[in-house]
Amino acid sequence: MIISVSMSGGSKKPAPAKSAATPPSASRETPSPTTSPSPQSTRPATTVNGDGQYRIGTDIQAGTYRTDGPSDSSLPNCYWERDRDAKGELNSIIANGNPTGSAVVTILPADKLFKTQGCKEWIKVG
Repeated sequence: MIISVSMSGGSKKPAPAKSAATPPSASRETPSPTTSPSPQSTRPATTVNGDGQYRIGTDIQAGTYRTDGPSDSSLPNCYWERDRDAKGELNSIIANGNPTGSAVVTILPADKLFKTQGCKEWIKVG
């Protein structure tokens, strides 16, 4: 079945388009006061939560940190590493470990990076 619809153009002229411009009186609104965002703390964190590389003095503070061990009970251990630089080479590693339970690591101000993988949160204890 085919249905067709036709419209006749007729002799009507289209209505003029209305202007979308805002009238001058409506555009003079009083600006609302602005507030400055509170500055974010630039102090490095005292906890490490999650896998990754953390810069000493920028991302985390130097100090002694403790973890309760592996974050996944199906894994026997987790990994941590203190690095002298960010080159990622074997000789960049100052110290590392694979704890099966709780662990304590002292990160020195001279260290450049602290890496962790598969560990529960590290909390600064000293």
